Amino acid sequence: MSLVRLKDIAKITMGNAPPGNSYNEDGNGVPLIAGAADFGAAQPEPKKFTTGGTRFSKEDDIIMCIRATIGDLNWSDKEYCLGRGVAGISVDEKLADKNYVYFALKERHEYLNSLGTGSTFRQIRKEVIENCEIILPTLKKQKEIANIFRDYYSLRGKRISAKMQLEETVKATFVDLFGDPVKNTREWQKKKIGEVSESRLGKMLDKKKQTGNNSKKYLRNANVQWGRFDLSNLYEMDFDEKDQVEFELRKGDLLVCEGGEVGRCAVWNNNIEDCYFQKALHRVRVDLNLLEPMYLRYLLEFYASFGGFDGIVTQATIAHLTGVKLKALEIPIPPIELQRKFSEYVESITHILEMQKKSFEDIAYLEGSLMAKFLKGES
Repeated sequence: MSLVRLKDIAKITMGNAPPGNSYNEDGNGVPLIAGAADFGAAQPEPKKFTTGGTRFSKEDDIIMCIRATIGDLNWSDKEYCLGRGVAGISVDEKLADKNYVYFALKERHEYLNSLGTGSTFRQIRKEVIENCEIILPTLKKQKEIANIFRDYYSLRGKRISAKMQLEETVKATFVDLFGDPVKNTREWQKKKIGEVSESRLGKMLDKKKQTGNNSKKYLRNANVQWGRFDLSNLYEMDFDEKDQVEFELRKGDLLVCEGGEVGRCAVWNNNIEDCYFQKALHRVRVDLNLLEPMYLRYLLEFYASFGGFDGIVTQATIAHLTGVKLKALEIPIPPIELQRKFSEYVESITHILEMQKKSFEDIAYLEGSLMAKFLKGES
């Protein structure tokens, strides 16, 4: 087992930008991989073609992103034109197994990313890729290790697919029960959100008034994703006793993004104790006799995806959903019994997803163990 530089076992081809007038979406020429935006889960998903390419990958080459999301990898399943955001890596299979090299480069992702330079777009030079070192056991051992990783990523892909299918099933069930909420195809009675809930924006951050005497965790826009909260990076600011009453979070509160991806929301389930919210978020507290938080959460996702916010979102440089506009937004109100039935269904699916989450954590631990044992040379 030895350390080798990538240039000793592979040819690296840096991409470059074809002439602008050579681009087309009609299938003329060679499909263009300009950067990570053209990457798929395993193979490229190009959006444009070019008749003016000069740098190409061939089938079974590795394509690496060298700008922005440095180190991301795809397999070249056919010939592609390499744009300036990517590089092609052609492994000499007399010296190394291409599948092993692919997994070894995945292990070097953070290292490569750390070497990126540039202010607007961070990127790595050819020399960085060429001099990237990987552990290289015997060719036979490489193939054995590659097979282990192939089985691992196959399992991981199946788990991800199962999770996505469950999430899509919930959305399909929503439509089965309630119809198209934007067009209101079931002709449910409509009410303004302000008539069936109380809503308000959170506290504005004023750095000059921060003393640290009443420092509390709070949610901001970035912490609220569709149907979940990212609590890995919570900020803190002062909330005095009055603020704590005014900006408290209760189980069942819906937190809705005011700007950016308007309407993005999740239902609070007392995920952590003593947490509040910032002005970038609306807290919607529904009348439970008329509205279920989980129904409203999915309805707003449909609104965001299919034009339900058209005409009410304030657009400057960033889209905004003001408190007044949110309260005035008319939504269909199906029978509360039907909404509760949907909430119970979502709860059962959420339980399954939570079990899957534990499985994903186990898989992530397995990935780390495999990387350490086979690709980092740790015992």
